[in-house]
Amino acid sequence: KPLSSRFNLYIPDLLFFGESYTSRPERTESFQAECVMRTMEGYGVKKMAVVGLSYGGFVGYSMAVQFPEVVERLVLVCCGV
Repeated sequence: KPLSSRFNLYIPDLLFFGESYTSRPERTESFQAECVMRTMEGYGVKKMAVVGLSYGGFVGYSMAVQFPEVVERLVLVCCGV
């Protein structure tokens, strides 16, 4: 069964990956975590499980640290956190 049959999947382009960019000087995992969280708030997501791959793992870890009341589970894949 595909994950989408059991979960609502949100797969964002992190800044400078895919077609995402910014002119702001912030480039940290913490800033990116805040950007992703604000997007999820915009979609009305109140609780989530986060899966982070490579650099996304650093961003996911930062999300879990900054927003522990929202991130219920965290899976890190291929990242040195």
